[in-house]
Amino acid sequence: MEKFDSMEAIFFDMGGTLEEVYYDEKMRLSASGTLFRLLQQNNLDPGLSKKDFHQLITSSLDRYQIWKTKNNLEIRAADFWNKYVFKDLNLSEQKITQIAELLTFFVETLFFRRRMRKGVPQVLKAIKQKGLKIGCISNILGIIQVPYCLQKYGIISYFEIIVLSCIYGQRKPNPSIFEYTAKLAGVEPAQCIYVGDTVSRDIIGSKQAKYGLSLLIPSFLTKRDDTGNEMIKPDAILQDLEDLLEII
Repeated sequence: MEKFDSMEAIFFDMGGTLEEVYYDEKMRLSASGTLFRLLQQNNLDPGLSKKDFHQLITSSLDRYQIWKTKNNLEIRAADFWNKYVFKDLNLSEQKITQIAELLTFFVETLFFRRRMRKGVPQVLKAIKQKGLKIGCISNILGIIQVPYCLQKYGIISYFEIIVLSCIYGQRKPNPSIFEYTAKLAGVEPAQCIYVGDTVSRDIIGSKQAKYGLSLLIPSFLTKRDDTGNEMIKPDAILQDLEDLLEII
């Protein structure tokens, strides 16, 4: 494969790319119990059975998924819990706001099973040795999970730039979040490589932002989130993350 010697920076998606992600209904039902107990520990009683509480959480996540996908926007965690989940319940917005990020962290780490993708540390080390800047762009509702997992995996020191949609306000595939990240790195979009696991968010967005190279690495989420009929295609499909080293 042709080498792209003009590239100055490489940015990765988080869930599905740097880490493998999986979930099922049993896992999520168990996680809802943890959220329920957190509310009780903070003197917040939703007045629901655990089954109904789980249904409230999952239906709220589904409604928010539709809204954020349609608008390519991300709200802050406190707004999600107060305006989507508990808006019809007589719960203190102030108390919910105080624990909103923790509630969101539990959703993002207990509703999903996450583990670092094979070969990530070795690939990041090799990229760093080549002098490229490394960053992460993640569509995420809470501010804790991405830096927490990067730290847990022992790779956070490689990342000069971490851009979270919940802070920026725009979500992939909006090209502005890709353009913003390139600007933070001090490079032109044409000098950037992006690696992600969905065409619908990662490839389309980075292509529209005029990134020099847009690479797909399939995951559990790819078939869930992509139709397979997207008009924009990746420049290459990686079978393993190590394949990236053949390009750079």
